[in-house]
Amino acid sequence: MTTIAPVASLVIAHLKTIATREDAAARQGWKIRVIKGLYERGFTPDQERQLFRLIDWMMDLPPDLELQFDQELAQFEEDRHMPYVTSLERFALERGKAEGKAEGKAEGKVETLLQVLERHFQAQVPAELAAVIRTTQDLDQLGRWVDLVYQVNSPE
Repeated sequence: MTTIAPVASLVIAHLKTIATREDAAARQGWKIRVIKGLYERGFTPDQERQLFRLIDWMMDLPPDLELQFDQELAQFEEDRHMPYVTSLERFALERGKAEGKAEGKAEGKVETLLQVLERHFQAQVPAELAAVIRTTQDLDQLGRWVDLVYQVNSPE
């Protein structure tokens, strides 16, 4: 792979962001196409994550369309038999760790843990479990729980 491939992906994302400035639904369509294209270009996992982060930031979507995008990408990754931890999950984990460090507060990790649980198990977090997570202020404990998500078969 040449260094042109990452630049080409970013240029396409930028041009489509500009072209869809007033059309969020069209932007969502292009965003999924650009992200799926990352998988076909032979990037390393680290390159993939870095490009995903930048494209995700560049091609910002309203919350409802972002949720649809996340679901469509998760389905795409599942259909392609991608690794057990999807790029969306890796991205959420890394974002939560960064937010937790930057804020020095548990809120970032709490929200990340809840989001990772929902995406990983494709179900809403049980109310009792969500309540326990939301009341936990211990950053180390929350970090251990985030790591454990991938070692268990259910949120319980």
